[in-house]
Amino acid sequence: MHSWFKFNNRMMFSIIVSILVLMVSSFVMADTPDDDEIRTTGYIQAIGNDSLVVNDMVFWVNENTRVKSEHHMHIRFSDLKVGDYVEVEARVLDDGRYLAKVIELKDDDGDREIEVEGFIEALGDDSLVVEGITFFVDSNTVIRGDHHMELSFSDLQVGDYVEVKGIIQADSSYLAIRIKVENEMKMFEIEGFIEAIGQDSLVVNGWVFWVDSSTMIMNDDDDPISFDELQVGQFVEIKAERQPDGSYLARKIKLEDYDDDFMKMELEGFIQEVGPDYIMVNFMQIFVDSSTVIEADDDSLLQFSDLQVNMYVEVKAIRQMDGTLLAKKIEVKREDDYSDEFEIKGPIDDLGIDSTNTQYIVVRGITFLLNDQTRIEGKHHTPLTFDDLSVGTVVEVEAVLQADGSYLAKKIKVKESQLVEIELTAPIDTLYNNVVVVAGIPFQTDSSTEIYGRHRTPLTFADLRIGMIVKVKGYQLQDGSFYAYRIKVEELWREEVEFEAVIDSVGFDWIAVLGQKIYVTDSTRIYDESKNPVDFSYLQAGQWVEVKAFIQSDGKLIAIKIKVKDVNRVEIEIHATIDTLYANIVRAGGINFLVDNRTEILDQSGDSITLGDLSIGMVVEIKAVQEADGSYRALRIKVEDDPNVNTVAGSVAGLSGGQLVVGNTSVDLTPQTVVLDQNFNPISVDQLNLGDQVTVWADYSDPSNPQAVQVQQGTTDTVTGLEDDPISGIPTRFELGQNYPNPFNPSTTIPVTIAGNEWQNVQLIVYNILGQKVRTLFNGVLQGGTYKFQWNGRNDQGQILPSGIYFYRLTVNQQPIQTRRMIFLK
Repeated sequence: MHSWFKFNNRMMFSIIVSILVLMVSSFVMADTPDDDEIRTTGYIQAIGNDSLVVNDMVFWVNENTRVKSEHHMHIRFSDLKVGDYVEVEARVLDDGRYLAKVIELKDDDGDREIEVEGFIEALGDDSLVVEGITFFVDSNTVIRGDHHMELSFSDLQVGDYVEVKGIIQADSSYLAIRIKVENEMKMFEIEGFIEAIGQDSLVVNGWVFWVDSSTMIMNDDDDPISFDELQVGQFVEIKAERQPDGSYLARKIKLEDYDDDFMKMELEGFIQEVGPDYIMVNFMQIFVDSSTVIEADDDSLLQFSDLQVNMYVEVKAIRQMDGTLLAKKIEVKREDDYSDEFEIKGPIDDLGIDSTNTQYIVVRGITFLLNDQTRIEGKHHTPLTFDDLSVGTVVEVEAVLQADGSYLAKKIKVKESQLVEIELTAPIDTLYNNVVVVAGIPFQTDSSTEIYGRHRTPLTFADLRIGMIVKVKGYQLQDGSFYAYRIKVEELWREEVEFEAVIDSVGFDWIAVLGQKIYVTDSTRIYDESKNPVDFSYLQAGQWVEVKAFIQSDGKLIAIKIKVKDVNRVEIEIHATIDTLYANIVRAGGINFLVDNRTEILDQSGDSITLGDLSIGMVVEIKAVQEADGSYRALRIKVEDDPNVNTVAGSVAGLSGGQLVVGNTSVDLTPQTVVLDQNFNPISVDQLNLGDQVTVWADYSDPSNPQAVQVQQGTTDTVTGLEDDPISGIPTRFELGQNYPNPFNPSTTIPVTIAGNEWQNVQLIVYNILGQKVRTLFNGVLQGGTYKFQWNGRNDQGQILPSGIYFYRLTVNQQPIQTRRMIFLK
């Protein structure tokens, strides 16, 4: 009777699993690689009824082909004509023809570019063939592997799937300027609880895995067991291989001990819905009960009824046994963290006191109000008063847009005309004695230096870490040293570094900026003040330039783009939320900004995008110039915060070349996904492991198919600032990890992380359930780093202890950091 019941129970599960298979396999199969693609720019050489020729290639069109103008407006295919300069994005059909997906009119900037995706069909000594097109390589060709790993030409192999970006040379040959290898792994790893079992399949974390005679199934002692011995509710690790039909075949199933860290999850984002006992954040349902702590940004307690849609929150949650998320802590961020900020520099045109007895100044025709919170500073941050200001004084004003549309000055800085201002975006090289070294340039900081992160969250010098990408604004002092008055931590990693400064000198094939040599190649794009293409001879010492470059493996800086700036042009800078988009206008911070073909538009990673990629609600930094008629023309629009991009942190529960599962969230890994170690170094996705603590920046533009923008290894406490046991004066990066295995016999491993580079007094002690000390695992000094300690279930006298619950506590400098529980079974 018992076996008959078990058989029928399995049949019922099989029906359930079959339904799940239909649901999940459709999702999995949709994750297959896109058709091979090609992108090129050039002149239309010929046009037919349903085709056109660009760069000697024929592109066919159909009813799905989108045709756009220079301003990204839809036009008809019949509006195109021979001689138009266009960018064509196409896919390669099975018969080898190119079908145009998008045709967009472009202004001719002198560059004839081509982008192709496909398999390497042949390799020569200095060339490769992709989609029948031969690309030559030279010493300046950048070759990257999955997730930005640097490769050499000799690493390429026939059959590799690559994305090639090239330029068409004068002799009509193609020179590759960048090659990106995009091979996708087929293996998928996941861990979690078994939710259902069928006759030849099981479900873990909502994923269906099939088994066959080749599937290895083992218990937690690595002994083989049968599929019939698996049960719903067991915690397993599965290694599976994706099949041609999109399903997953389990190659190995292993029972594992449950790890507390697997259940933890952190995320941040806007509240999308408030239910009777839950909130929706990042399209995830998070339940709230009486144990949930809800706090405001100032640590004051809130009630569940205080939560509202569109509030920005940071959530720390645990995954319950039924797979749902329960919030342990919810922190509501201040609204003024996201207020529109405005920055402008120029002489004071007027100042005084208005009819409401409010002080004001006028700069570049814009009125700024002052209140008792407005800071006015002079040289060396000397405090000044309103009476110290006068018409004609050159100032830099930082202001916020108020609800009534007026601007309130937060800070007014009297500028010294002899100071040379600079701007630099690059990784931090070194940190010491309040000095931050960026791209080899040491910047002094002091208590007046503004340091902040996402949403203008204030940070301190101690929060900075080597490898972080930062944007530094500062100036060069009269003694030649550099001072940073503002440092912004950029969340997303980028390959390029950016300079905005004066050319010190010009060499045979380089320019020197801020004492750094930046080499110019045939691929470097150079523009004059009006963004007209010019050659290298146009550059001269003393010109103010914007430079975008990348760092080669030998440390040499190679210029991608150099643009000469007009020093007489009046620029403003605004940090605001886009509230309106229409035609060629972006409205943010109460101001309309004209966008034309000279406007540079960048995403959060600093990559070029179009006006059509912007959306209402994005927080952007806009640099603009005021035209003679008083209007503003955007020179550069940089996305600082996309409401569709949010973070989630937790333990890796599933992993493949194309998928990452963290907590209850599954995101796609794309060739553009950046994977970093905890020191901000790019690594390959296959260096991630199940159980790793990671932070994921995911794009939820398509809620059903979120894509990972960036993944970083390391602890999750630096993401949201939510801690288990915050101890005053103790750095948050001290961490006591959960022991593994747990329960254990005969021994277990306890991971410990010590912050900083200094030596610390550390104790790691084991207590029994009565609170009595039974074993001192360590009592001494440790330098910053990660350590692993073993405990074999014996006391300090070497005697084996009885089975039961034990506690272990980490203490640093006589301050208790954290206590965890473990179970010893004999």
